[in-house]
Amino acid sequence: MYRNAAPPNRGHELGYAINSHVTHDLPPLAHQVPAACHRIGLGRTGLYALIKAGEIKPIKVGARTLIPEAELQRFIQRKIGEAA
Repeated sequence: MYRNAAPPNRGHELGYAINSHVTHDLPPLAHQVPAACHRIGLGRTGLYALIKAGEIKPIKVGARTLIPEAELQRFIQRKIGEAA
């Protein structure tokens, strides 16, 4: 269909940019370990301890470990509920 040419960029019709070089204001769906640590205020060892305990479930993409934002949110909400 698109021989020797890139498909048209129709992201503008959907309200977002498709091109990878375009920056946007959407929050990340998952974080690399250093960013996840920063996000919840723990060190690397603390985050890996939570992963080992099953408190936070990471995903692997190739060799990269990613922590879904939803996992961080669930963890914090559970801890708030336990403290109440």
